[in-house]
Amino acid sequence: MARLAALLHAAGDDVAVLPAVFGAYVEVNDYAEADLPVLRQRMRLILTEPALQAHSQLRHADVDEVVARYVAARCGQDPAALLPRLVATTTRAAATTAFEVWLSDEDGSLAEALRSAFAQLAEGFPDLR
Repeated sequence: MARLAALLHAAGDDVAVLPAVFGAYVEVNDYAEADLPVLRQRMRLILTEPALQAHSQLRHADVDEVVARYVAARCGQDPAALLPRLVATTTRAAATTAFEVWLSDEDGSLAEALRSAFAQLAEGFPDLR
């Protein structure tokens, strides 16, 4: 959480809110190639084991809080307001979905899956138009 918050803070005001959030997610999830097999195992367990899923919900709430606080500060709103909360939960959902897709494709790139998910989100799902 601290690294995510630091990356968001470091983005500065010259970077728009959504690109800053997307970029921070990608950077936080930038793992060394040698670490990817263990990451795949860990994420498969987290996404399939009920006890771990319950614990991950607590982590998701922490991530949401970091992102909502950032968005709120940038937009002059309360972190509990609709827009900060909506950005927080939708970007986390996009990231989680990107992880799931990455896990199903042994040759896929996590960074590319994240970027693709965020591009769809940012553009309002252009592939559906």
